[in-house]
Amino acid sequence: MIHILPLVFILLSSASCSFVQHGSVGGGNYSHYIINEPEAFTLKLYSFKGDADLYVSESIRYPTFELDEHSFQSVTCGVDSLFIDDSVSRPIYVGVYGHPNHALSNFVLELSSKSGSGRDKRRESLFLFGDSGPHTWVLNNIVYFTKMNGIEILNFLCETILDILSL
Repeated sequence: MIHILPLVFILLSSASCSFVQHGSVGGGNYSHYIINEPEAFTLKLYSFKGDADLYVSESIRYPTFELDEHSFQSVTCGVDSLFIDDSVSRPIYVGVYGHPNHALSNFVLELSSKSGSGRDKRRESLFLFGDSGPHTWVLNNIVYFTKMNGIEILNFLCETILDILSL
């Protein structure tokens, strides 16, 4: 465990300027989000339980796995990750799909961006919200820094490492 701590602290410090949205999605179902971040960003999807996949569209409000209903996808059995540069039109529509092999998939959706300018972490407009009540999260005009995000990621990483070591 001592050898793991430096890696975890590096990840924790790099995640301090990211946004985290927790969610659950049933097998064969979607959770949808809208992102209106003017700068380039990376979107990562961590599946805690089950297997959730990531679909993104520039124009379709509810992206799905159908080929003509998304612009980008990441559908791995591990961490799904997409880099969205600033040339992609905004807003960005996100669909998190629960793989039907699992009754329920628990996930964390993380948005991280780095400001290209020397200004502080304020943004002109940033919105990340879901369609349903418990998944609603709005961030407007300022990036919120909370230790909770890092702690939750740390817990996830520790649980994952322990699961891998127990195999």
